[in-house]
Amino acid sequence: SALWGLVDQNTRKMVFPERYGVEIEGVVTGEEIALPSAPKRLECTESRAFTVPYSYVDLNGHMNNTRYFDLAEDCIPAAAEGKQLRRIQTEYVSEARFGESFTVSWGEENGEYFLQGEGEKPFFRMRFKY
Repeated sequence: SALWGLVDQNTRKMVFPERYGVEIEGVVTGEEIALPSAPKRLECTESRAFTVPYSYVDLNGHMNNTRYFDLAEDCIPAAAEGKQLRRIQTEYVSEARFGESFTVSWGEENGEYFLQGEGEKPFFRMRFKY
């Protein structure tokens, strides 16, 4: 499941679609799952600096959502050790733009990893279960 927001291209602020004449009808199938919750935090024991490279930026001018997973796999060892990923929770808090720098911190407890990116503002939080 996922929640999406509409962002004004110029102000980069969230907007309500109704104010712009945008109407998105939902589809009810009866097989819906619960809406996602924020990833539960774990103590972060490792960290590194990160600057968003040009190759990570999409047409919207910010770090592509799939690149957060690349960054996570570069930080936490489980994938490189061949462990099978079972669940991911992701919360995108604010966009990370080209050249923006922040600290990536992570920690592990019983095969679950928590990873976050924060600078002057929080950018993302992720939780992985292997």
